[in-house]
Amino acid sequence: MSEKRIITKTAVITLGEDGIIRVSSPPGTIDTLATARENARAFDKLCGGKKRPVLIYMEGTREEPQDVRRFYSDLSLSIPVAASALIVSTPVSKVIGSFYIGFNRPRHPIKLFTSESEAIEWLKGYM
Repeated sequence: MSEKRIITKTAVITLGEDGIIRVSSPPGTIDTLATARENARAFDKLCGGKKRPVLIYMEGTREEPQDVRRFYSDLSLSIPVAASALIVSTPVSKVIGSFYIGFNRPRHPIKLFTSESEAIEWLKGYM
């Protein structure tokens, strides 16, 4: 399997050869409901109907409006998210990630990490 990638207005979404979806955003990104839906369609297309773990790099994210957070937390009901690992490398990304998990309670396993290698090892348990 070769790496596949889709670039949207607010994200680069990649299906790696290891079967993990990786999502990163440019610095200062703020999603709208429309861009969140675009990202979800790209994610769904890369998944190809198979439930996959996702690694989300939070450093580019500045904030997420409530409707966007709610949309993303409900995503596992409509597209196949096995588990999410959020890489938090800055104090702001840690606050955003913690807030998202605490208030929106996604319907799939989710955890914050500061180490990419630890996040990948955790996600491999959801392959």
